Amino acid sequence: MPFADSVQALLGFVMSHHIPAPVGDQSTRGMRFVRRMHRMRMLGVVLTAVPIAAFLSERDTPPWLWVALAANVLLWPQLAWWFGLRARRPTNVELWSLTLDAAAGGFWVALMQLGALPSVLVASILLSDRYAAGGWLLVRRAVPAFVAALMITLLARGGAIDFGVSERVTLACLPLLAVYPLALSILSRRLSVRVAHQGRELASFERLGVRGELPTRQQLNVQVSAFVRIPAVDESGAALMLLRLDQAAAMQSSYAPAVEEAVLAAVAEIVKDAARDNGMPARWAGSEFALLLPRMDPELATALGELMRMRVRQVALDEYPELQCTASVGVAIWPGHWNGPGDWVKGAEGAMQHARRLGGDCVYVAKPPPSVALS
Repeated sequence: MPFADSVQALLGFVMSHHIPAPVGDQSTRGMRFVRRMHRMRMLGVVLTAVPIAAFLSERDTPPWLWVALAANVLLWPQLAWWFGLRARRPTNVELWSLTLDAAAGGFWVALMQLGALPSVLVASILLSDRYAAGGWLLVRRAVPAFVAALMITLLARGGAIDFGVSERVTLACLPLLAVYPLALSILSRRLSVRVAHQGRELASFERLGVRGELPTRQQLNVQVSAFVRIPAVDESGAALMLLRLDQAAAMQSSYAPAVEEAVLAAVAEIVKDAARDNGMPARWAGSEFALLLPRMDPELATALGELMRMRVRQVALDEYPELQCTASVGVAIWPGHWNGPGDWVKGAEGAMQHARRLGGDCVYVAKPPPSVALS
């Protein structure tokens, strides 16, 4: 294939996949996330207010605390919902609102003087809810807010602590203990079912190459060796590209296996699309994919790598709008003064690792070591 035809094919690839992520789609996913969290927030603040109100009713409580509790129950959920729906990035605003929820929880726990049952119950509900909404990333943001509000309020009130709990407060904790975990389980189940459904849809379009439909690493190594042993008729080079999903470890620790499976399936489809008719895609290892493309020079390979990287940024699951995907792409060109196919593969792997060290979400073209470069 002449270079001009390669460029034309690449332009066709660009036009067939709208590279800029549609803002409308991102906003729609974010709004669904805001609405889902609004329902859970409404339920949570009402149930949490019951033991708080029971505790305050047993003390000589100033009126402003009753006003604050009423505002937390009646006003704050509506404000969070209003700001989220009107934000340019609804998901980011909602994640900050969830962090403020944690700070409010720390404030009320301190006001209840760290009473054992309501304090543990409120803290555990907040922690599980943050994890369900945004994984460990949101938990790491919410916990400091909870602790800071707790300590500041305790210090402001003289550090009064009383782990004892009255019978009235204990009974008032029962609705929160019984209802909210059940509601959270129902929501999590619905999300899992929807993600599994998306995975089945991907499979119906042959997007589950991550399960074996893509050639293996060993098969690609055979093709790499054959390409090196048998030069192309037109003496053109080739590109070996390795792509790694940057968020793989975070997904494994923060989401259900079906989420990682759906994302990797979408990335596999991106790699297969880039291969077209003359390339060979493969599953390299774990969250890594490989692509061997004959008749490819460094400029064209870099451009194709950038296109794959940008398409990975578009990968999203409707039920997890906070999940942002990026990829590190390494490229090694043959001939490039590599000492055989094994050295060429190491060059591509080293380029991918260098892209990761640069922070990910980038393309890096390998440079042969000086010891094997021609003078």
